[in-house]
Amino acid sequence: MNAHRRASVAGTRQIGGLYFDNGKRLEDHARTADVKVTSAEVQQEQHLARIARTYNAQQQRRHKRSERAHKTQEQWEDEEVGKKSKAILEKASEHDKVLFNELFDFFDVDKDRTWGTIEFAQRMTDVGCNTSVESAANLLYFAGVRDVDRVTYDDFIQMMPKLKAFRRLLEKDAMRAFADRD
Repeated sequence: MNAHRRASVAGTRQIGGLYFDNGKRLEDHARTADVKVTSAEVQQEQHLARIARTYNAQQQRRHKRSERAHKTQEQWEDEEVGKKSKAILEKASEHDKVLFNELFDFFDVDKDRTWGTIEFAQRMTDVGCNTSVESAANLLYFAGVRDVDRVTYDDFIQMMPKLKAFRRLLEKDAMRAFADRD
């Protein structure tokens, strides 16, 4: 939050692209692009600059697509996520679909078909896992949610294959640990 304030000069300047924690924008230095660089710090900054260019180009393409469709970027992204979640649901069994619905409804405390960090933290605490809103935001962010304060059913469905894969890894690690003890 403080980095955002510093980068936007207390909200007075439009920000786009990637920024460091100190509020400095990550820029591509064209004059150093052709020079062979041996410094690890400069190489890292050049790699980050390439990532920033790619990210900015991707954001511009998304914005143009949403404008062509006469929709907001959020509406356009919701449709894209909806298509991906339909593909995931087609592969899921009926039992899994029922479980997905029940689990999503469990976290949706106010029943508005979206939930966020506050509802997630509240439900995790209800289950017995004390979770702050900040740690809930981190968990959702690293799970790959687009907006941690607006998790739709389609966003939730897109998390499920990742969670299943993570569960399999945990189970394998547990089996190895038990095998080592035996």
